Amino acid sequence: MMWWTSSFPIDRWWRKKHEVAFGSKEHFSSSRIDMTLEYVEDKIFEEISKKSEEESKDGFTEEEDNLLNKVTNTESFWKKGVERKEVKLTEEEFDKLDLSQFDDIKDGSGEEV
Repeated sequence: MMWWTSSFPIDRWWRKKHEVAFGSKEHFSSSRIDMTLEYVEDKIFEEISKKSEEESKDGFTEEEDNLLNKVTNTESFWKKGVERKEVKLTEEEFDKLDLSQFDDIKDGSGEEV
């Protein structure tokens, strides 16, 4: 039994998931191909769920957060002695803002982000 379990770990995973005893009729009638497909499907679903959890924190994936931090590295900007001011805009004023100047933002290496 130990040789089987170490040789076919997906079989062990499947038996544990479905609470099927080793050597039972249900175990012998199962297909290793079906077990493998089910295992792969579970791993893919796990990965998708993990990404969804990351996104649900603040609506951004970790990759998007890194990109935003690169583009909006305000800490270094404010260290240059620029006075920080809070500007409050009405919704109408905000809608009128022209943000096209930020379309071609480049990081410190000159590459577009």
